[in-house]
Amino acid sequence: IASAMAPPLTFLKTADIPGDAAFHAKVDDLAAGARIDSSHIGAAGAPSPVFAKFLAVRAAASSAQLAALLRHESPVVRGYVAKDVAAGPFERAQLVPLLADTAHVERRDGCAGGGSSIAELVIEAVCEAKPTPVREELLLEAARAPWLTKPRFHALGCLRGAHAAEAQAILRAEIGKADQPADVLADALRAIPAAGVGACASLLAGPARHADPSVRHQAAIALERCPAPEAL
Repeated sequence: IASAMAPPLTFLKTADIPGDAAFHAKVDDLAAGARIDSSHIGAAGAPSPVFAKFLAVRAAASSAQLAALLRHESPVVRGYVAKDVAAGPFERAQLVPLLADTAHVERRDGCAGGGSSIAELVIEAVCEAKPTPVREELLLEAARAPWLTKPRFHALGCLRGAHAAEAQAILRAEIGKADQPADVLADALRAIPAAGVGACASLLAGPARHADPSVRHQAAIALERCPAPEAL
């Protein structure tokens, strides 16, 4: 569910990325992968061939080429490069466009499998990294994005420092909406403990009586964090 459409994105083919034929061949080899793997996968922890292909691209790429690969037409290429960029120093403008990247990509992290959008992958990677002003600004961009639901609340739960008050205000507004879908409301409530929101009992009274059991469960967890009965 999204309350607004994500801004349109344009992507590049491998031939549009600066580089020679050897570099383009490495990119195309990675783009042929079916999913984004961690370095080792499966119960036995076997090295991932797809991850090895990403390492070959990263070793051959300049910083300018990596930046261009964030716009590659393959979600696998974009996802791998975005995770790598998010882990190190980066410019806000490099990753902000990918908050609108709703393309789905399959993922495997060790034994765990699943999938996500590229936007979710970016937010997850930024949340896992050490907080910096640029990362906090990116998370705030995600928190404000009306087309994001679950990844938006993940971003809200990761915000700290100077932006914590706005994160809490956004959560309170989302929880207070009378027509909020149950799954969205449950996600908003789930973010409260992580964000350290001192949610008041009056705000959570409605969700605590909600018809959906998942909403009531998350409201009960949030109520345990409520420091006082008065409203904020």
